[in-house]
Amino acid sequence: MNLIQASGIDSPGIAASPAIAVEIVNLLKTAGLEAAPNPNFNPKRAAIIRPKNGEEGLVFTPDNKESINAQGVAPEANVVCKCEKVTEAEIVEAMRRSLPIDSTQGIRKRTRAGMGGCQAKPWNYGCECRVAQIIARESVELAPAVVGRRPWSATSLFPRRWLTEADKEVLKVVSKAKNTEKTSDFTSDIVNFERAQTKNAAALAAAAAAAAAEANK
Repeated sequence: MNLIQASGIDSPGIAASPAIAVEIVNLLKTAGLEAAPNPNFNPKRAAIIRPKNGEEGLVFTPDNKESINAQGVAPEANVVCKCEKVTEAEIVEAMRRSLPIDSTQGIRKRTRAGMGGCQAKPWNYGCECRVAQIIARESVELAPAVVGRRPWSATSLFPRRWLTEADKEVLKVVSKAKNTEKTSDFTSDIVNFERAQTKNAAALAAAAAAAAAEANK
């Protein structure tokens, strides 16, 4: 298997990612890869966060852990993160960019929603509940119950941070194995694990949708 693993840790990883990308490109070129630059690639991105003039034009709606916009104000005015003054419109803008987002952590890194003084504490303004509901609404396929939230899971496809002992044993064998039939067996264990997590997420989404439909009767 030909593989380059690139990893970073939170903020330092984000800051270092351009240099890491350049290094990976150089490694691929050294390995013999010949690929023409994509003429449609635009390295510049419009800002998601919009400048604010204090609280002018912003509306802080009541927190009931259920409504995104309890007063029905414009998305550009509807504050979903009180500490950082992040609006519903900014969350939607982040969701509609090219990279998919399935967690409040993903939104946090793009908009700062949840990065303020309260760190998304539910008893302050309930910003994580609001953000999760917007993610679910814009994703269509995700129910709020399966959106990745703080502190973990960071993604709806891997609902826990720490590896189990069984996971560690599989990874130990895979890391030491060579091209044998046994390798593919253990590799399939990992694939099956990922598929099981995806299936569980889908089941939770279906259950949440059924519960919502029953409640609306």
